[in-house]
Amino acid sequence: MVPARAVDDALADLTNRVKLQQFLGPWSPDELMDLIERMNPAIEELPVDGDAMDEDPARIALPVLLDLLPRLPEDRGAFRPHGSMTLMRVTLRLLRRIPDESVRAAVVRGVFEDTRTLSSRLILLWVVGHRENVGTSLIDDAVAAELENELRNALMAQSPGDFAVQDRIGRLADLMAETEDGKVALRALAEDDRVMLSLLVDCTGETRGQTLGAAAVEVTKVLPWAGLAGWFGEERRHSDFRGGVRSAVPRCRLCDRQPTADSMGAAGAEAPGGGYCRARRGGRRGTGRRRGHRRGQRGGDTRPFAQWLGLRIRRSVRPFTVVIVRVLVTILDREKHSLPSSRKR
Repeated sequence: MVPARAVDDALADLTNRVKLQQFLGPWSPDELMDLIERMNPAIEELPVDGDAMDEDPARIALPVLLDLLPRLPEDRGAFRPHGSMTLMRVTLRLLRRIPDESVRAAVVRGVFEDTRTLSSRLILLWVVGHRENVGTSLIDDAVAAELENELRNALMAQSPGDFAVQDRIGRLADLMAETEDGKVALRALAEDDRVMLSLLVDCTGETRGQTLGAAAVEVTKVLPWAGLAGWFGEERRHSDFRGGVRSAVPRCRLCDRQPTADSMGAAGAEAPGGGYCRARRGGRRGTGRRRGHRRGQRGGDTRPFAQWLGLRIRRSVRPFTVVIVRVLVTILDREKHSLPSSRKR
């Protein structure tokens, strides 16, 4: 928890963009969340000077606050605030102070232009627009549609390399897919392996469940298959997705092949530079080197390995099994996470 004096200092810097950026720089993600939440009550009481809107806290501070999105945590459980919601609340309070709708629209345009993070621009449009269950209608519908089209066109004009590094890329893909031109552009961008990998990793989520009376919480990794099918079409097979993550799967150090998930055990998934096929590490009698590499080459059955990772896979989405297994292997390799000790061999 940040001290009360820090909240006062942040409120005092809302009209000085440079000082506010410097002040917010050293804080940790959790401290930033706490700081912003504690600023909200005082923000609603800030005065509005209609003759000096260029110096209003909403015009000066909102771009700085919105650009904090990549630093803020997103998935913190069902009962804890996440980064997007925290920024949406402070955005609403800063803009709701302005009584005149035309002045408010001009401020929104300026904040939109000064915000560098494209996902943060989308959050701004969510708050001020007319979308069901999220918009507050702070600006006219025509202005909101114009700004959404401007953001969509900016996304369509990006190179695959620039688009692949965007924060919360799945949300941006949803915005692009709302129009036919945007959907065509999204499919063209997804032909690049980096974009496809970023989309799949960003879309990987968790569901949490707890049995009544139990202390343990069950966490299940999931992917929104309906959303992926909406972006790329039902006819697109898993072989089209496979290229997006294939280059990130570590190769076997013995045969220089990319083993499938079922031929690659815990040691291969944990090794930062790639592991060995199961045949190289040995195993039950009769699983020799030649047989193991042949299994890796032919693909094998990925279902046991997926179940070992705690992945819920249904037969109706079996074409995507290879994709989600390799995404999880990629996450384990890139972030160097250790598997649970009870499952290590």
